[in-house]
Amino acid sequence: MDKNLWNLLSNYYIYELKDFSYKNINHFIMAQNDKYFKFSFNKNYFWNILDILDFDYFVDDKIHLLNSNSIDSNIDYSGSIITRINSSKNIFTELTRSKINNITIYHEKYGNQHFKIPKFNLKTNRVNFYIKTIGKCTYIKCESFKNIINLDSLSRYVHNIIILDLRSNMGGTIKSAINFLSYFISNDVNMFYLKNTKETYNVKSIKKSKIKFNQLIIYYNNKTLSTAELVIKVLASNFDVFLIGEKTGGKDIVTTIIEYNKMYFKIPCFKYIIDNELDKHSYIPSNNLNLLPKEFSDVKYFITK
Repeated sequence: MDKNLWNLLSNYYIYELKDFSYKNINHFIMAQNDKYFKFSFNKNYFWNILDILDFDYFVDDKIHLLNSNSIDSNIDYSGSIITRINSSKNIFTELTRSKINNITIYHEKYGNQHFKIPKFNLKTNRVNFYIKTIGKCTYIKCESFKNIINLDSLSRYVHNIIILDLRSNMGGTIKSAINFLSYFISNDVNMFYLKNTKETYNVKSIKKSKIKFNQLIIYYNNKTLSTAELVIKVLASNFDVFLIGEKTGGKDIVTTIIEYNKMYFKIPCFKYIIDNELDKHSYIPSNNLNLLPKEFSDVKYFITK
């Protein structure tokens, strides 16, 4: 494997890279068996074919299918090994081809099976952010923290009830989540921690005014993921929040995207931790922000004790 690439990935990756000598870069990434560690030739499209077909799998020198999460599947795939995809034995190259409509997977247990690849529409016309206020009750529908409108106007009076609807909010950048949280958390109050293998950073609110309320209700579902889960955790740890919903994705990882030789890597680089989850004995504050990925380099977001 390219030594420069190895050094780059190991500098960002929150865990220790498994030292495999696989020449195919997708094979190497998949062999880490980290579902949040992804490789792509398209920075907006990190799903491989098995992800799209909703398979669970384990990778070493082969791809071992564990099961299918598809409600249409009644086949037990556990123990089956993929031997070929379409007409190619270069399995890992075929997995990342984004312009495949139909695919044939050959595996030891069931022979060849044909699948139609569902299309992902990356550009949607859905409403990302919506606010409706009736009297002193305010409903906030937030499907994305990206490009949210200025919420300062909501801090002009005390709301009786705020309903924050985060259903189908699949997260976004950590900066956008920090910005959103700062409308609710008082300036300079610690909101959460970001921890990698070397450092722990405490992240503080950055806005002087905050939204005040008597009751906060949060809706969520199984499509509430990533930084949206972080927002829920932080609000629930600071306020008496009424939570309504089903189990979320359970992700506590912050990822970043880096480009190297026209290849894109989505890398888990931090764990987020709220105050009551932090092991105080292992907390070693640091002012060294150079270790942070470039999108986290704005010092006003990261103030250590």
